Amino acid sequence: SGPNQYTLKSATDLIGVVSNAKRKKTKEAAALEAKKAKETAIDMLPEGVTEILYQKVHGPFIGEVEEGNAQTGLISNLFAAPIFRHDSEPTDFLMVLGQLTTSSRVASSGEVLTELGVVLRPLPANIYCVGQTEPRVKVFSPNTNDEKKFINAFVPYQVAKNLQRTEELHGNGLTFESIKDRLFGNTAIPQTQLRLRIKQVANFERKDNGIWSLKSVGEDDFPGVEALGRKVSPEGVAAYESECAGVRRLKDLGIEELYSGGSNIANVASVMLYLNGAAHAAMERKLKLKKVLEIKKRQKSPQVPYFQRAYEKLDEEYKQVKKRQEIAKFIYEEIQLSPWHLSGEFIDVHKRAQGSAMMKLTGIGDPSGLGEAYNFLREMDNKPNKATVPSNDGALNAQIKKITGTENDLRKLTMKQMASLLRSYGMKDKQIAVLKRWDRVHVIRDLSTKAASDGMGDELERFARGEKLRLSDQRQIYKERVQEIWRRQIAALSADPGNEVVRSESAIGAVKDSNEVE
Repeated sequence: SGPNQYTLKSATDLIGVVSNAKRKKTKEAAALEAKKAKETAIDMLPEGVTEILYQKVHGPFIGEVEEGNAQTGLISNLFAAPIFRHDSEPTDFLMVLGQLTTSSRVASSGEVLTELGVVLRPLPANIYCVGQTEPRVKVFSPNTNDEKKFINAFVPYQVAKNLQRTEELHGNGLTFESIKDRLFGNTAIPQTQLRLRIKQVANFERKDNGIWSLKSVGEDDFPGVEALGRKVSPEGVAAYESECAGVRRLKDLGIEELYSGGSNIANVASVMLYLNGAAHAAMERKLKLKKVLEIKKRQKSPQVPYFQRAYEKLDEEYKQVKKRQEIAKFIYEEIQLSPWHLSGEFIDVHKRAQGSAMMKLTGIGDPSGLGEAYNFLREMDNKPNKATVPSNDGALNAQIKKITGTENDLRKLTMKQMASLLRSYGMKDKQIAVLKRWDRVHVIRDLSTKAASDGMGDELERFARGEKLRLSDQRQIYKERVQEIWRRQIAALSADPGNEVVRSESAIGAVKDSNEVE
């Protein structure tokens, strides 16, 4: 379009006249700016730093922050966790109980009564509920090289720092007992090793009542307190404290030594496999003798008392082996839930994509028990790869998974049992009689698969052949499961008191069923 469409008297009339093309461009630019302004109109949270996640940016959590939503989080070098704000009521308060050792009185019986100190404090306006923590640092495993390397740097730093502080305040050093008492409570180290660590940073003054004094920088290659402190990170201290808490919990459960070392889970799994086989063999011996005993009873044989005593003995042996098997299973599960194993599994599988790069998501590792948090234990590959699966876990877990029973294996059924199954599907005896063993297996498999696909839901669908999914489909299903658990966690922890999400019995039952399967 040009000036011909306008009625012009002079060239000055063209000033301020905008062509149709430019008008169209101007409208598009205004619409684009309005759209950008709408997209950038994000509420800036009052606490912390607000970060905008653009498309294809997953976010710091396992679950993806969905478009248009805002999620507050506690993010550090140690862990990441979602947090949910709640308003406190004016009547809420925090009660702190403490024992007052200074104010004590004596009862009439002569017993010293210690009073209980109570401190009341108002709660802040904003209260935050922290969701499941996702580790970013591996917790040290007991009695491993990583733990020893940390302790070798941590203990000399503690000793040097305490000596420096004491010399600045009082002008003298510390005795061996004073140094030992001032170490962190979880610093368990033998006296001989502690003396070696002290000699690295201090000199012993025998004349001055056995006082240890801090070395000067450069003396015997002593780098100084600050240089020692740079070798110890706050994340390392937190990982060590978490390890000590996990060890304390296992000891309280009666597990004293089995948690130590890098292959502890593999060792316990080997014992569990052996006990599973022993329990199965004991059960078979017991059942065989029970059948013989029933025959002898029907025959009214005089040997019945002997067979009865033998059966009772085998029954007692079976109970003992079964008890040991249950204990081994309990120890195996508790070691799996230790902080060093869970943090290692999460980082190796979720962060580094080792093995199948998928976690189980549900099961014993779910701290909520209701499907509102993640189980960090890894989902084992059907065909583990030596290059990606750690040698201390993969093969044994694959064997453990096979111990779940053979009731779904058609090859274990007798000809009579398979004939009974075929009759239940409506086949006649004449048709069944002409089928050989493997023909019966294939027919039952096909009929079960058809019944399962039709949604019949009978108890025989366990023999159905499952559809093999492609790796891409497995990944997609895994992402959907992760996102569903993420939504459940948000709904559970963001609900106000008294307005919690009502969990249906069917949903809780589904979670229990998934836990039992795993």
